[in-house]
Amino acid sequence: MATLVIVIFPYVARMVRAAMIEALESDYVEMARLKGLKRWRVMLMHALPNAAAPGIQVIGLNFLYLAGGIVVVEYVYNFPGVGLALVNAVQNRDVPTIQFIVVVLAAFYVVMNITTDVVALLATPRRRVAR
Repeated sequence: MATLVIVIFPYVARMVRAAMIEALESDYVEMARLKGLKRWRVMLMHALPNAAAPGIQVIGLNFLYLAGGIVVVEYVYNFPGVGLALVNAVQNRDVPTIQFIVVVLAAFYVVMNITTDVVALLATPRRRVAR
């Protein structure tokens, strides 16, 4: 697990930092600063909620990357799991097992992508305001 996380953590941190910088440069944060709010309150109440949606999407997409990377990691470390089962099925030319594992991974990818999009929409403060 650490092998996979080490690869994606810098990317996630960089993307969340970029989203936070963009949120801190926006008009609503400028207005909050002009109102005289404390720095931590501006960061937590105004900037962070608006920077959360891109962060959630990046984490979700990298989680899907981990699902693909697990095949390599399980094979290299000889750890029993779905990835090693897929490699063994390919080596043994077990087509039904290959098809099953690929369909399960594809379904996981689709469900996780939809879930990530829905959570990101729910986390966006602009979507919570009635028009």
